[in-house]
Amino acid sequence: MPVARPEGLSGALSMIANLYRTRKRAIPDRAPISFAPKGWMLLILQDGKIDRRAYELCLFSELKRPLDAGDVWVEGRSGFQSFESFPNSQADV
Repeated sequence: MPVARPEGLSGALSMIANLYRTRKRAIPDRAPISFAPKGWMLLILQDGKIDRRAYELCLFSELKRPLDAGDVWVEGRSGFQSFESFPNSQADV
């Protein structure tokens, strides 16, 4: 099963964050959808428009995999850390 690349999710996350900041409801017609697996497309695209609920659900569902794998993380969050932040040897501890 293909996994969404973290880079493909970043544009969609930025766009959703901007919608919340500006209190806009409609997803722009040119919103990034390359992160969405084929199975989601029938739900996301309704009558040629992007359904916001399905879009957000797909986005956060696809984001869960790289978060769980440690491929993406939230800066300043101690619950998950990038692999590069772990000590390499006992001397680093």
